[in-house]
Order: sequence, then structure tokens, then C-alpha cells
Amino acid sequence: MEGNRCVCLNVIGREGSQKPGIYETMRFMKGGYKQPPLPLNIQCHSRSFAKYLYGLLQPLANRYYRESPDSFVDKFISSEEFQEVATAANEQVDLVWVVKYGKFVGIFFEGLDAISSVDEAQESKWQQAFAFRTFKEAVVFQLGSIKNPDHHVWEYNPREQPNAADEIRQLLNVAEVEPPSTPPAPATPPRFPRPMLRSLRSPNPDTPPPTPSRRNRSQAEGTSVGTSFVASPQITVHVNQDPLSAGRRSLFHTGAYWSCRILRNLQFDERSAGKVEDAIRKFNSKEEFLQWFNTKCTVISEDWAELLWDLHSEL
Repeated sequence: MEGNRCVCLNVIGREGSQKPGIYETMRFMKGGYKQPPLPLNIQCHSRSFAKYLYGLLQPLANRYYRESPDSFVDKFISSEEFQEVATAANEQVDLVWVVKYGKFVGIFFEGLDAISSVDEAQESKWQQAFAFRTFKEAVVFQLGSIKNPDHHVWEYNPREQPNAADEIRQLLNVAEVEPPSTPPAPATPPRFPRPMLRSLRSPNPDTPPPTPSRRNRSQAEGTSVGTSFVASPQITVHVNQDPLSAGRRSLFHTGAYWSCRILRNLQFDERSAGKVEDAIRKFNSKEEFLQWFNTKCTVISEDWAELLWDLHSEL
């Protein structure tokens, strides 16, 4: 199964709670109907969709919950970003599962993973999951405290409904293992719009912003190509991409690689750049990192610190 597809949405820097991010496996949290809306676990069907969902919904979850916990759910599901994610999710899966009581609680795009989480629960008296036709219905139910949803398709409750649970288990297993009668054409991987960290605007109002370009493999390995990073509406940095050796190619798409290149262009020596990287890994929130950066790097504006932090969370 493809890794890094388990999303955890939560308030950044919240004590005693799971750190938001994208993980190999679901994060543990208590189940039931009396838990706060966040953290919210979502196991996506692919790594690309997990990155897409996290990039759009994590900033909203953090902001709306900090502003008003009581009205968080309404603001969250009414946002344009959530509607966009919900539409994309509905196009990718037929049913979205919610595990209220199980080994891992949250939202699942794969039915077998959802019922496995229920079956593997240590407390057999706490076993329950529901299947919904839409992503929005599943999220609303998971974030709320209603025990009997109106629009669910299936209820998986092996303790109280063993016969129905067996039928659901058989249906899901058949759907997973039965080969199609006609081999389908190779599917084209879905492409999701990548959320931007901030709007890109030209430093000069009379000059349009640069058009992003995609390099092919031969360009990436055999030539030196420039890429522009915009830290703020007033600052543009040109980072020269030298050809990568085999040992460093694995770091090419990481935030650490790009932030090191930017720090080098800002005349940071290797030791000073290492301290900045250590601070990014050390702090749990952007606010803590910015406070440290402003005290240690007084000659560089806060815009650079924000860009370095966002690179690590985005790439």
C-alpha cells in the first residue's frame, strides 16, 4: 500500500495532542462521541491526494479552531477550500467510511482498512463504523456528536449486528479481490491543484510574474537551470540549480535542500545554515520558529523565515 497517505489535521502547537502532518500510519486518538472536533484523522487513497487535502485544509483547521472553537465545524465545512476537496474526493471514491470506535478512529477512503480498524480494537464492546456516500457527510458526522446519522449507507457493528457485519466484510473482500471481466485501460493518475502558500505577485507592478516551467529529466541532471522563489510581494530570490550527484538526488524534492540553497545565497555559512535547519526541526509551530529567528538573525527579515518554514511543510 502506498505510504504517507494518512493526514492529521489539528491546531499547531497544541499541548498533549497529535502534531498535524502526513504520516505512514493513522495517529492514535480516543474514539467516541464526546471528543473535540480536532484532531481529525483522514486516511486517503493515495499520497498525492493526502498532500493536496492537507495543503488546503490544515491552514483552515488551525485558523478557524483558534478563532472560535464553538463555530469551528460550520466555518470549516462551509469554506471554499473544503468544498473543493469534497468534490475531488467524491470523484475518486464511492463510499467514505467513518470509524467512531476502533483501533484508529477517523475517516477512511478504503472500506477494508476501516473495518480492519474496528475488528482490531482492543475493547470489543467499542466497535462501530459508518459508510457515507459523500466526503462532507462523513466529515460532519466525525466532527459532531450525533450517534445515529440519517444518511449513512452501512453501519458496521460486529458486536451488536454480527450477521450484517459478516455480509459487509464479504462484500468488501469480494470487491477487493475479484478481477474485472475486461482488463481496464491504464488509469491516468489524478492531478490535483497544488495549494499555494501565498499569492505570487510581481515586485514590479508593470512586470507580469514569471511563468512556472517544468524541467525534463535530462535538464535536471545535465544542465543548470534557474528557478525563482517569491518570499513576499517585494522580494524575489534566484536559486541556481546545479546538477545533482547521485548521493544528493534523493534530497532534491525536500524542503531542507531548497532552504539550504536559499541560505547559501543569503551568505549564510555552513554552520549558521545548520543552526537554522536544526531550529526548523526543533520547533512545533511557525510562531515559535519566527520568534527564535528574529532574535538570532536580526539582519534578515522575517519574510525569509516564513519562506524557509513553509518550504519544509510544503515539499
